[in-house]
Amino acid sequence: MLKHGRFGPLIQALLATVLMNFEKKTEVSGWDFRAIVVLVNNRVVFKIWSGTPNILEYSNEKNPLGPIQGASDYLLD
Repeated sequence: MLKHGRFGPLIQALLATVLMNFEKKTEVSGWDFRAIVVLVNNRVVFKIWSGTPNILEYSNEKNPLGPIQGASDYLLD
């Protein structure tokens, strides 16, 4: 279960990311678990699992041109 969230001052986050799209700071935290269980005739014949107990990642995306930088994707299609 991973949680994604933005961090920083609320006013700065609203102005910088939502309205102008200059900078976006995010935090990902939680844990990850993956498992495969193979059943044949209601019996477990194979099982394997892996996971990460504690995930904490920060990312900082910067767009120096603001909203203009993302507009090129729509104009070039």
